[in-house]
Amino acid sequence: NSKERMMKLKVTDYLKVKQLSKRFQPYDDLWSTTHSWKVCKSAWYCGPFMKLDPDVVAEKHQKFEKTMKKCTKVKIIKENDGLSEIASTIQAEIKQF
Repeated sequence: NSKERMMKLKVTDYLKVKQLSKRFQPYDDLWSTTHSWKVCKSAWYCGPFMKLDPDVVAEKHQKFEKTMKKCTKVKIIKENDGLSEIASTIQAEIKQF
């Protein structure tokens, strides 16, 4: 904004970007956590057992569980049957692990 003022240009209102980012966050949480879970789960089940670090596995698992629990409670995800089903399925996989 300071450069826009200096150049005597119209100052950009970034409030809308911030609002949009906030509205998009639940979708990002759902998709990025789902992707990370799938990648980690595959590595944990199919990778070399001796290379697993139990502390890292536990930390990531806990983070996945916390984020997915949050996702299942978000209104925009709960109200969309497809997203709700994905969140519930992934949450169940994480719990089962």
